[in-house]
Amino acid sequence: NTSRSFGEKLPSFDSQGFFKEVLQQKKVTVSGYREGLVTKAQIVSIAIPVFRRSVLKYVLIASIDINAFSRTLFQQSLPSNWVAAIIDKEGKIVGRSRNPEKYLGSDATKKLKTIIGKQKKRIFQDMNLEGERFYGAFYRSELTGWSVVIGVPYTQFISRTWQTLFLLLIAGAVFIGLGILLAYLLGRRITRPILELATHARAIGTSYEV
Repeated sequence: NTSRSFGEKLPSFDSQGFFKEVLQQKKVTVSGYREGLVTKAQIVSIAIPVFRRSVLKYVLIASIDINAFSRTLFQQSLPSNWVAAIIDKEGKIVGRSRNPEKYLGSDATKKLKTIIGKQKKRIFQDMNLEGERFYGAFYRSELTGWSVVIGVPYTQFISRTWQTLFLLLIAGAVFIGLGILLAYLLGRRITRPILELATHARAIGTSYEV
């Protein structure tokens, strides 16, 4: 672990769902919201399996500060009374354009968690975590199981003009949101360490020193 001295004993990952998943599926896995076992920070982790002679021998893990997702959503300059959020596959909020400091790591609304679990995309009506009635749309990524959600206040949506505009904007906004998600998981700031991690994985897998 790069945040600790070499040889220092580390906590077990056996109880971590994403770790179990990478062991079972033997492929790259993205966690949801989690607290770092060592740093205690709010993070999302990417786990890469390492094989030696076709046998899984190690798992290398890179972690991302989840505040990066909220900062990127905020930078999209949505209207101040709109809400954009990124929800992990367990229904936890990993990014939010409004009040992220209050809601990161919290559960999405019960209704949203239910429909995300059943459908890949949908426009719906609900109450947000601030207690405001809104119309929203979400799109769930099959790659990660994460969803991007955009919400607009009900009073704006009930205007026919707003309904048409909303439908057009929401389609673009959801896909922009997915682009943001993928950019952060696969973009330059993360690609470099992940590629280095993959290089180390190949080295370990072929018995070379890292």
